Amino acid sequence: IDRSFSMRGQKLEFAKSAALSTLDLLDEHHRLAVIGFDSRPHDVVPLAEVGNKRRGEDLIGSMSASGQTNVYNALWHAYRLLQNSPAKTKHMILLSDGNSAPPGKLAAATSSTEAMALIRKERGLPPEPDADDSLASGGAEELTAQLTQANITLSTVAIGDNPNLELMAQLAQGANGKSHVAKSET
Repeated sequence: IDRSFSMRGQKLEFAKSAALSTLDLLDEHHRLAVIGFDSRPHDVVPLAEVGNKRRGEDLIGSMSASGQTNVYNALWHAYRLLQNSPAKTKHMILLSDGNSAPPGKLAAATSSTEAMALIRKERGLPPEPDADDSLASGGAEELTAQLTQANITLSTVAIGDNPNLELMAQLAQGANGKSHVAKSET
């Protein structure tokens, strides 16, 4: 769930409502994680069996908006959570306006060579020949290829008045998911 400043107000409330509706569909033995993100991912609901839904409902409901947006950092974080899971179905749902910093960028002050090298290492990617490129050469294609290889699907829900529909559709299509545009809360 995008919880960046651009999602403040009704957009974030809609995203939280969608996450709560998803939680309602799951049985106690299903596994769920909710990652809220701004420039960095935050484990709102750590990956575990659903169990008692009240805890998840409280954690999701407590999210607030702040910070810059980086969809890519959040999706790589979710990939790391799911890549070695023995689950038969591994599906991610991205709820965002899709207005994100470019791939590989953290907050504006942290795009150093060392930070990019660390990101690539954490993602299990080879070192980049030109560190100034900041993963931009791979971007969505590199990410969705890794998701597909790990049998993880990604669906997207674009929220807001001016979402980045191109990015949201590209991510979903590249990872064998579906792309939706939320016109209203119903």
